[in-house]
Amino acid sequence: MSDDWTTQAPEAPAQQLASIAQRVGGALVDGLLTSMVVVIPLLLGLVEIDRIETSVPGPIVLGLFLFGAIYTIVPTALWGQTLGKIAVGSRVVAVDDGSLPGWRRSALRWALPGVVGRLPYIGLWVGLAVMASLVFDPRRRGLHDRLAGTIVVRVPR
Repeated sequence: MSDDWTTQAPEAPAQQLASIAQRVGGALVDGLLTSMVVVIPLLLGLVEIDRIETSVPGPIVLGLFLFGAIYTIVPTALWGQTLGKIAVGSRVVAVDDGSLPGWRRSALRWALPGVVGRLPYIGLWVGLAVMASLVFDPRRRGLHDRLAGTIVVRVPR
């Protein structure tokens, strides 16, 4: 199986798919960075770990949720990369022409793991399905990529 993926547009160059290691590594970096919003208050003693579910007010939970959305959607829409993707050398592009995904695709791509993945009882299964789909899809597109019409490619260095 080749890692080359040619876009539909004749003027667009062939782009190499991001590896599974790049996909997982970028997600881990992004997860670590976004979790710092919660970890730092814990380390400073502002929130007690034993009572984290009851001691964090609803508006703060909503703020954390919005922070995660903004952290992911804005840079993906504008540059095709979050800090995690920059770190591992990958970029999200539109599957049809290789262009930047834009706002709609970036929001859809985030929504599956970002919203549905946090629902009680099914969130874990959604997250596992998204990760498993990367492994079994020949173009390494997760369910969120298929939903949004995106693909993740390597950034030439």
